[in-house]
Amino acid sequence: MSMYCPHCGKPIQTGQLYCPECGKPLAALPPVSVPAATAGSTIPAPTPAPPQPQARRRDLAWHVRLLGIFWIIYGALRLIPGLFFMSLAHVGRSFLPWPMRGFLAPVLVPLGVLFAVSAVAGIVVGWGLLQREPWARILAIVLGALALVHLPIGTALGIYTFWVLVSVQSGQEYRALSRPA
Repeated sequence: MSMYCPHCGKPIQTGQLYCPECGKPLAALPPVSVPAATAGSTIPAPTPAPPQPQARRRDLAWHVRLLGIFWIIYGALRLIPGLFFMSLAHVGRSFLPWPMRGFLAPVLVPLGVLFAVSAVAGIVVGWGLLQREPWARILAIVLGALALVHLPIGTALGIYTFWVLVSVQSGQEYRALSRPA
């Protein structure tokens, strides 16, 4: 009689506590018998074994891939205002009155360059995360910290970046993912 995981549908063997494919628990732990002497005291419930490292690594790989896609999209979105500000500074010279022309050009060009540089950095870190480059984790954490002040999308992306990449366990698992197989 064949058994299948109720979570992912992959075949499993009788007696397994965790699915070897998705790492989810397969059955409740057996009941614990309580001796009569300790029947009135509280006994902590047994804790299940942690999921297999392969399942955690697979989850991290999925989150890192998603994070890479989000960074590329965020970078592309930041490129739009950068190009707009730089073009407005150059085109605006013809239709803006003289006092505004003298004030806006020195402000819009650096602002546009700042947006464009941060956009390129976001696209590069997204590509690095998708390729699982070792340097991409640190650069993503730094850019995530800088993105926190850009409400609401940058803040959400910064928080998600921290959630996926900052823990020590994530660092170890990311290094294991980034090593050539």
